[in-house]
Amino acid sequence: MGDSLTSRDSEQHICNEGGSILLHLVVVMIIVGLIGVAMVSLMSTSLVQQVFSDQSQQADLLSESGFRYLTTRYKTAPNEIAKNISLKNIHGQTYILTGNDGRFDLTVAPYFYMVRSDHPAGATRLSGEFPGVKPDSFSIPTSGILGVLSGTRYTLYSYSALSGNDQAFQFQNIIDTSDLSPGLNTALATGRTVNPVLTCETRVLSSGTGNRLRVTGATSIMPSADGVFDIITHGGEFKDSNGTRTGIYVYKTRVGDILYDISVYKNPAAVFSLSLTPATRIAVHRSALIESTGTVNAGTELETNRRFSAMTALGDTVVTVSATDLIYDNPNNVLVDLIDGADVLGDSDTVTPGKVGAAMSFDGDMDYIRLADDPTLDLTSAGSIGAWIKVTAFDNNFAGIIRKGGLANDSDLAYSLEFRAGRRLRLTIHSTTSSLSLDSSATLTAGIWYHVAGTWGPAGMFIYIDGQEDNHRPDTLVVRNTTGTVQIGAQLDELFNPAQKNYGFHGILDEVFIYATQEDLCGIRDIFSNPCNTGCDALAYYPFNGNFQDNAGEDKLGDRAKDASGTGPSLSSDRFACSNQAVQFQWWQILEIGSESPFDFTGSFTVSAWVQVGAWSWLLGDDSFVAKGTDSFRLQRYNNTNNGNFGTTGFSRVDTRGSDNLNDGNWHHLVGVYDGSRKTLYVDGVRDAFDNVSGNLHLNNSRVRMGTLSFLSIYTFQIDDVGFWDRDLSSDEVTHIFNGLRTDPSLP
Repeated sequence: MGDSLTSRDSEQHICNEGGSILLHLVVVMIIVGLIGVAMVSLMSTSLVQQVFSDQSQQADLLSESGFRYLTTRYKTAPNEIAKNISLKNIHGQTYILTGNDGRFDLTVAPYFYMVRSDHPAGATRLSGEFPGVKPDSFSIPTSGILGVLSGTRYTLYSYSALSGNDQAFQFQNIIDTSDLSPGLNTALATGRTVNPVLTCETRVLSSGTGNRLRVTGATSIMPSADGVFDIITHGGEFKDSNGTRTGIYVYKTRVGDILYDISVYKNPAAVFSLSLTPATRIAVHRSALIESTGTVNAGTELETNRRFSAMTALGDTVVTVSATDLIYDNPNNVLVDLIDGADVLGDSDTVTPGKVGAAMSFDGDMDYIRLADDPTLDLTSAGSIGAWIKVTAFDNNFAGIIRKGGLANDSDLAYSLEFRAGRRLRLTIHSTTSSLSLDSSATLTAGIWYHVAGTWGPAGMFIYIDGQEDNHRPDTLVVRNTTGTVQIGAQLDELFNPAQKNYGFHGILDEVFIYATQEDLCGIRDIFSNPCNTGCDALAYYPFNGNFQDNAGEDKLGDRAKDASGTGPSLSSDRFACSNQAVQFQWWQILEIGSESPFDFTGSFTVSAWVQVGAWSWLLGDDSFVAKGTDSFRLQRYNNTNNGNFGTTGFSRVDTRGSDNLNDGNWHHLVGVYDGSRKTLYVDGVRDAFDNVSGNLHLNNSRVRMGTLSFLSIYTFQIDDVGFWDRDLSSDEVTHIFNGLRTDPSLP
């Protein structure tokens, strides 16, 4: 077992990728793609030689493969800032095949700005740059309007002076146009997107061939063809004077200040009609001219060059996601194998941060995800459906979360989790002859994350909210099989009426699941409370849910070590009485983590564990729960007391001793945090002790061990949910772990 670490990044997508994929060459290139230097050596194989028999064809394919390579790097960047920085790093690079069999050179010319350095709230100057090179036709105005997008709303800033050059410039005298207050209203980090904002003429913009829009200043800022823009007229939102959703648009050509042949982005056949008020503002959307030049026989008389050039949209909003980012990533979730074929309707592929990574945002106005009928979606005798939800507004009494059946007459309805009047949840199931419904006892509040679930089966019908049973009824029925579609974020796949549309959900959905089994309280609680079911920022996390595996995506397995009797620690019931969800240690049993060096912490770190003491040892008195040998860090008993201890070797204070009694038969949550100058011990979500310290943590070659550090330590205890972070968790984060609430995407 090696010490190398992997990371799980949410894949996000570049849009409008034209051309075919050269499979053989792309595989070779992607495997060896490294971006940190100006020239990267790529592998050459006999396969490459077989593919290219013609110089021109080889140069063509190299140029297109360069574009595909850039696309792959952009996709795997985890967020908006990382994507912008990846474009900046890729620009101007040369990628060469070993043996000089060919190369491609990449150029990125973006039609938007990137923040060049961190800026605090209140700053009246904003440094900018292009994440690449300034497009030839682009002229940075000496005064104007800038847009910074958060969620579905732009904050607009004016500036009245410009300094610098084409690559490093500064917008001066920044003013928030909403209240005319000077300076930024929030801090902006390096890499954030800044959109140029222009004004367009007053008119009704309607769909149809030949439509046009005059935009003041378009000549100097907007691409001459295939440009993308937002219409932002209502307090920074995408709405016109009548409150109609404007969305995102593309145009085919620009002649002077006039944009021609305008259509809805990603849905060119959509019908629209927008009433634009005087001086309506538009934001030049994230797009870039990408050029990849393929070259063979460089520097010889046989040198051949071919250029692949494409104007590419870089996303619907600040971040774009695919439907795969919406679902709970677990093999039991039937959506795992179906979601790639889902249709994303409206503009529901826009996102704000979710409970785990990216999540989809729905505005209740025909935004939803649709899946075609599939046999795995026919949940007859048992089923469980649910999601993390955050309601923006309860403006639809019948908003759908998950529903199988898209017709307004319910003729294809099988099951549904939705809202009813009074902000209550309703679970509904239909048989061939009848239906049953169950409403939640609790009412929900806008702006708060909730984990909601509905189940049915032999035990009856249940609604769970935040890992707790909210309501149930003892009866059930066999759900009928239908050919209905599944809607996520709405009830219907058709318009019900102009007012209610398709009963859309207005808010954010994340971690959606559909199980073909009835999950009990333990199963629902596991989905709700485990911070690393789908990824977290923990270095390692061991929930012990039926195994000893690291669940943080880092693959540091626990080795099931043996004691003198030939058996190791066994799985046991956890603090919620859920079986096989914790580990029982008897006497000198141990569990070790195979990877050693990742736990040699040189900076801040956190160790967390739930423990229940059975009986202390009677001889040594320093019984250990989690430790990296005897001379690094450890969560343990302090000497012969009933108190906890955050022990460290190398710091000026070795023991940070608590005062809470751990030997009372109850489960307790222990967390040790080192923030660079202070050690803190938390017990049950509350600070129990702390010490200001100096020095450096001692590093050793010992594996992290749960259980005894000495053959003479004979004690019994249970342990669960052991986590390690190579950063210091805040007191709020520790409290959230204790309470089982995932208010941060990386934590419960």
